[in-house]
Amino acid sequence: MKKLNIEYIDIKELKPYKNNPRKNDAAVDIVAKSIKEFGFRNPIILDENNEIVAGHTRYEASKKLKLKEVPVLRVTDLTKEQIKAFRIMDNKSQDYSQWDYDFLKKEILDLKELNYDLDFTGFDENEINFFNPDTDGPANNAYLEWRKNGTIAYGNEDNTGYKTILLHFKAEEDVREFSKLINQTITDRTKYLWYPKQEEDKVGDLQYEEKK
Repeated sequence: MKKLNIEYIDIKELKPYKNNPRKNDAAVDIVAKSIKEFGFRNPIILDENNEIVAGHTRYEASKKLKLKEVPVLRVTDLTKEQIKAFRIMDNKSQDYSQWDYDFLKKEILDLKELNYDLDFTGFDENEINFFNPDTDGPANNAYLEWRKNGTIAYGNEDNTGYKTILLHFKAEEDVREFSKLINQTITDRTKYLWYPKQEEDKVGDLQYEEKK
């Protein structure tokens, strides 16, 4: 395995990839806040021409922080085809991970007990309150019932929309009714839905949709 060599270069030398398939504007502020708090822990990956292979969000966050130099890792042993595929895979791989909400809740509450600023976790105030053990409301009750019954349809976790909500269905009939209401198909494989419907944001679910 080739050893990694991280170097620091002038941020002005970096070239964003014009066909970057990932929309990252909503994540820039969070990543900038992370870099400011924790330091630059994940280098930007470049090709031999200084074009960004992976790390466009970190690049935009660095500009927001007005950093003059950033850590980079150059890819010199991949073909152009491999670089294209890696760029897509690097973004797509995030879709296959999910939160373990029991462990997440424990970590959030541990940080809260230590009086750490929870803004640095990337979760907003409403999401943090969701994990508050003292919360007694419809959202928290639905969450507890979901944990007990194991039946739920849940929102996309990348937070790129205006608002993401958790939906709980008590019966299959309720799922069908909701599906008719939003005019979208919900299957056992459906991970997230957009409303209004946005096909370009449902690439991972298209193969599971029922054809009418």
